[in-house]
Amino acid sequence: MYTRREFLGSAMAMGLIAMTSNRTCRAQDLSFESLLQAAAQDTDALDASREVREGLLSQRSSRAITPNLPASSRAISEDAMKLIVLFEVTSQTRYEQQFQRPIWPHGASGVTIGIGYDAGYVNESWLRSDWKDYLSEQELSLLAPACGLTGEDARDALPRFQTVAVPWDNANPQFRKQVLPRYIAQTLKSLPKAATLSDDALGALVSLVYNRGASFRKQGDRYKEMRKIHELIGSGKPEEVPEQIRAMKRLWAGQPKLRGLLIRRDLEAKLFERGLTA
Repeated sequence: MYTRREFLGSAMAMGLIAMTSNRTCRAQDLSFESLLQAAAQDTDALDASREVREGLLSQRSSRAITPNLPASSRAISEDAMKLIVLFEVTSQTRYEQQFQRPIWPHGASGVTIGIGYDAGYVNESWLRSDWKDYLSEQELSLLAPACGLTGEDARDALPRFQTVAVPWDNANPQFRKQVLPRYIAQTLKSLPKAATLSDDALGALVSLVYNRGASFRKQGDRYKEMRKIHELIGSGKPEEVPEQIRAMKRLWAGQPKLRGLLIRRDLEAKLFERGLTA
C-alpha cells in the first residue's frame, strides 16, 4: 500500500496531479527538479522500469554493456547524470542499502553490479577492461562466470556472486568514466548535430539512448518517434523534440507496472526543454 506521500509523489511524477496555487496541472507544468524529486519517492515504479532496457536487448549479439565505441569527451549535465542514476539505483543512499552486492533485476536481465552494469551483456574481456580500476583480480575472477548469463540462468546463479561488494565510491566513478562516455559517443554517432546542443538537452537524449538504444532509424510503429527525433535534430528543429519524447509514452500507457517509463519520458522532455533555453 502507498502512503499518502508516496501516492502524491507518484501521481505528480506521472503528471496526474500536482497542486500549485490550488489548481491541478500536468507534468509539463512542473519543473525538472520537482519531477525528479517526486519520481525518487516512487521506488516501485523505478524498480519495475529497470527490467525494460531496449538498448541492452539490441546489443545482445555484441555482448557489450555499452556501444563498442571510443569514449566521448563531451560532457552532459549533472542533472542528466542524476536522471540516469535515478532509474538505475535511485540514489547513493538506496544504492548503499540495496545494490552494493550483485542483483538480478528480473526479466531478461543478467547479474548486475554497480550502477546498472549488467554482466549478462558483456564478455569477460569487457568486464575486466571496464572494472580493472575498481575491483580486485579476485573479485573479477569471481564475477567472470556471470558474463553472458541472462534471464532465469542469471537468477539461479545469483547466489554464487554475493561475496562481491561494490561500494558507491567505486560504482559511481566507474559509471561516469567507463560506461556513460560510450553512451554519449553512441548518441552523437547517431545524431551528429546533437553535438551543438546544451549539456542538458544532449543529456536528455543520452538518457533516452541508455534506455531505448540508438534506435533512431529502426522501422515500425514502435520507433516512429525515435525516427522523428533523428529527423528533427538533423534538420535543425530541436524545439520539436520534447513533443516526440512525450508522444512515445503511448507505448507504455495503461500498464501500471511500467509507469516508471512514463515518468522517465516526462523528465527527459522537461530536461531537453530546459536545455533549449541555455
